[in-house]
Amino acid sequence: MLAAMSAYPQNGRIPQNHQVENSAARISKRFAMDLAAAESADKNANKQSPAPVTEVPAEDLKPSNTNSFTTSWNAFTGSMNIYGNIISGSAVLNYNEDLNAVSFVHRKSQYYQVSPTPATNGAATGAMVAMISQNWGATWDSTCFYSNDAQWGRYPQGAIYNPNGGTCIDQAYIVGTGPVTPPSAGWAGNFYASKQLGAGNYNSAASTTANAQQVLLHVNTGINKVDFTRYDFSTTDDGKVRSLGFICNDVSATGVNFGYRGARLMTGTFNSGTFVWTPDSIIPQTVVTAGSKEVLSTPHMAWNESGTVGYIFHIGVAATATNNNRGFQPIIFKTVNSGVSWAPVNGIDFNNPNMSPVLDHILSTRVNTNVTVPFFDDNEGISAVVDKNDKLHIVALVKGSTSIHPDSLGFTYLFDNADSETYGYAHVPGIRPYLYDFIGDGSPSSTWTVVTIDSLSSEAPSGDPARPNGFADYPWQANPDGGLKPISDARIQTSRTADGNYIVYTFAESDTLVTTGGVKWNQLPNVKARMMNVTTQSVHPVEINITKPISGTNANVASRAYFHHTSRKCAVAQSTPVGPNGPCLVLPITVSRNTTFDPMIPITHRYASAALNFGGVADGDMVLPVKAACATETLTAISENNLKSANNSFVYPNPTSSNTAMLFVNLKNNSAVNVVVSNMVGQVVRTSVAEAVAGENNLDINVNGLAKGIYMVTVKIDQVSSTKKLIID
Repeated sequence: MLAAMSAYPQNGRIPQNHQVENSAARISKRFAMDLAAAESADKNANKQSPAPVTEVPAEDLKPSNTNSFTTSWNAFTGSMNIYGNIISGSAVLNYNEDLNAVSFVHRKSQYYQVSPTPATNGAATGAMVAMISQNWGATWDSTCFYSNDAQWGRYPQGAIYNPNGGTCIDQAYIVGTGPVTPPSAGWAGNFYASKQLGAGNYNSAASTTANAQQVLLHVNTGINKVDFTRYDFSTTDDGKVRSLGFICNDVSATGVNFGYRGARLMTGTFNSGTFVWTPDSIIPQTVVTAGSKEVLSTPHMAWNESGTVGYIFHIGVAATATNNNRGFQPIIFKTVNSGVSWAPVNGIDFNNPNMSPVLDHILSTRVNTNVTVPFFDDNEGISAVVDKNDKLHIVALVKGSTSIHPDSLGFTYLFDNADSETYGYAHVPGIRPYLYDFIGDGSPSSTWTVVTIDSLSSEAPSGDPARPNGFADYPWQANPDGGLKPISDARIQTSRTADGNYIVYTFAESDTLVTTGGVKWNQLPNVKARMMNVTTQSVHPVEINITKPISGTNANVASRAYFHHTSRKCAVAQSTPVGPNGPCLVLPITVSRNTTFDPMIPITHRYASAALNFGGVADGDMVLPVKAACATETLTAISENNLKSANNSFVYPNPTSSNTAMLFVNLKNNSAVNVVVSNMVGQVVRTSVAEAVAGENNLDINVNGLAKGIYMVTVKIDQVSSTKKLIID
């Protein structure tokens, strides 16, 4: 593939038959219509779905043991319809390495027996359920964690919150968020729900603990000012859970009236068995055309393992962008203090010659062939991950923009192919759909790099009859209300090991030897996996077909791998040290569909702990990680007390102009208190350790000689930390 790319320089290889289309408008319409169609069609109690069909074929075999493993697919649960799975960036499937537990959150149907029985007809369609497995999918428990008669849940995401790295799942919680809609009409706000796990809580009743089920109705001010908290979800070692939504003027409107403004980060802090949620706004500065921002309303987020470094980015046209950068590209914000503050950072500079591996394989603008503007194709999915060096990886396909004129910033090329189809990619050597990983941290002293991961053999068909390219070839039926088909595109997703040393890329593509007439539409998808070793910055040469392996193929999954989700984390799965050829990894993955491809009826979810044997590890050495010993409740209680102590500590006087500030902390037990003072670029400028006693403590913080400005004070008690802002004037 790489040889083919280098053989076709940009000049002289432009196909003659090409057109243009407004890709930004296409993506926006797909987003808006998916929401409107799904919400209006299935929440009305008079539109009952048919009874779900139990679909567990004989070939869905469970793993025979946990000593060695192969990729076996199990039908393990079902949902109301496909719409809860259409956004590949929604974090519905997650692996927790401390508990060795996999969680999957989803929305049930009216046939789910919620306890107590909802008083409102149709309310059961808004119940949210978590599936939990501690043996890599061999068996599952389930628990309802949200149910509300007046505000029905939709489009959930979530994960397991494990207080302070404990090993006992009975002390852990499932946490989830998503939008809500009342029985009448429209989108009202969001739910934020949690429930303690453990055998005694695996039931169909949501938690009745105060604040375990919160509904924040949308208003234009304060914490409630957020829509659709479903664009990513994370739990990190700083004791925080985070969910990403957005801010707009009117979520039910379109065009200028929709008025997209930016991302809305909701951070949950554990407090006495529930979560306190606080908001933060990330507003990109973009070109504005006809009153609307030139930006896609699908924000993205990624965090490091500790939760100290995080990134949020949009795909849009930055207000100050010029030449090759004046297109729909990442506009990136970063925090180095667990989200206490955010700042825009240097994005990918396509005016820099080191980006030629990308520019040489897309078309330049129509008017000026010296300007080549990448368009990051969110229609195929975009994913991000933070590696062990706290660098951000943005993984995407890119197209060539046709113009940098203000009226045409979102336009890209269309290509007439010999098969009589018109595609968004040329599908010829040198200008295929190439998957890239853009790597950097946005700092002024470093430059973004790019690595080519793979090329795709297919692309997403249109789900819009008004844009017919590929519409008829795709097997899913159109929504009866909106007329659009739900599209399972490349659904690019990333996963990493807990130490951040290995990154797995997954994407869905179709073999054009079996598609109808050999078309290059992704109508019969399989999920492929590639891997990067972060230390060497190299992509492993092996591509693994997860859903259609060489042996053990499941007919319900092979070439039917629609709407897949992978966990944000995977695990090393071998009993021997990782060799130079790489590791064997285990990756939790689901695919979702029904037999009729009707988007409005219940679907079946299938799960696999996928064996990704990149290292050629012997079968006998391929071992699934096992659950650690369960921690005692006493130790967990101590950790929770330390969490409260750290969160409730404060620095005074603040602002301060003296040589010393004070830290107040109230401890349940004698503990060492570590204090780290950092400047706004993350550099540590002071550290101290004090042996504090149970009760109230006032500890000195040495700020002598520090320049005026804003600093971050991180308070760490055992394994619990909390960050405060300190101003020196």
